Amino acid sequence: MGDQQVVFMSPQAENLEYLYSLVDKISQQMTENKLKRAELLREIDVLVNESNRLSSKKQPQDSNLPVIANFLKQRNVYVKDVTHHSDNQDDVELECLRRQNSLLKAMLRDKCSNNNETLALLKVHEGYLSDVVSLLRRDVLSYHQALIGRCRALYEERVCMLEDEEFRRYMENISDIQELMEISEIFRLLLRLT
Repeated sequence: MGDQQVVFMSPQAENLEYLYSLVDKISQQMTENKLKRAELLREIDVLVNESNRLSSKKQPQDSNLPVIANFLKQRNVYVKDVTHHSDNQDDVELECLRRQNSLLKAMLRDKCSNNNETLALLKVHEGYLSDVVSLLRRDVLSYHQALIGRCRALYEERVCMLEDEEFRRYMENISDIQELMEISEIFRLLLRLT
């Protein structure tokens, strides 16, 4: 076997922690994206309800306009100023809300599309990970089978040689004992004669 170090890997004991940690990270990101999506949907619902309420009733300045504007500004999305030559402030606010609403819907569509692409990519990577683990297990199994075969051959070769040597010594010892018995018999006969 030489000086080469032999590394044993059991199919159940591979170190796949890094691969599993990547899958966990992607899973956590997907969960986080779902939560953000749900929050974004709630915000959109609030805006739609507010918009519907404003369209049916005339109210003073909408307090959600700056909140939505800040939300969009944080994401580097800006709503064009609506400059109507109208004295009706409600119409201006309503138009601003509609534009903000359309931007939020576009953001939601983009986020949903991104989530779907990420999910599809995750499924592809899970398939590849499964293939890699399967190939790794197959490789480890074939390596172990070859190693066991070599060990068996080496064991059988050495054991057979040692058994043959032991049998040869046994036969020599038996012949030596036989000679001693014959010499003893001759000596006994000589003692009787004398």
